[in-house]
Amino acid sequence: MKTNSLRFAFEHRWDLKVAQTQLRAAERVVSAARAERLPSISFNGNYGAIGIDPNNAHGVFSASGSVSIPVFDGGKIRADIQQSQAVLRQRQAEYEDQKGRVEQDVRNALIQQRTAAGQVKLAESNRRYALETLTQAQDRFNAGVTNTVEVVQAQQQQASAENDYISSLYALNLARLTLARATGQAETDVESQSNGTHD
Repeated sequence: MKTNSLRFAFEHRWDLKVAQTQLRAAERVVSAARAERLPSISFNGNYGAIGIDPNNAHGVFSASGSVSIPVFDGGKIRADIQQSQAVLRQRQAEYEDQKGRVEQDVRNALIQQRTAAGQVKLAESNRRYALETLTQAQDRFNAGVTNTVEVVQAQQQQASAENDYISSLYALNLARLTLARATGQAETDVESQSNGTHD
């Protein structure tokens, strides 16, 4: 469960996608800075007509090529590379930091969900126990063995157990939404849960 949630979060969290995009952009800037050392080749061509009138015109053309070798730009290129590498290291650190935050969010949400699920089970058990106690108190009252105080106390216990059960269900749903937010699927989970409540 944890591995699947982490994998999903790494693939779908928008803040991690932004950090990853910035990292890829910084990598391309480093590649571009290194490419400044390479020689560049350019070609130019021109074709036209020259003459007194169109009947006496002759075709003319020119072609040229040039090779540019960055001989005197070594210091500037080196500085550009170092600057782009510094930005790349910063983006890598930001990405790893963001990835750690996402992982921590998912782990905390999973712990919160497990705890809330345990609270729901305990509340269900207390609810069943309170209902049995109330039934027994009512049977004893109907048999004339006890008075109304025991029945009222059992009713209060049963009402408290129902309240605890509702609170635990709320905490579980909140934990599920927290996990959905942590994994980057909050929008679809909220939509599906709201559709489920209307069925």
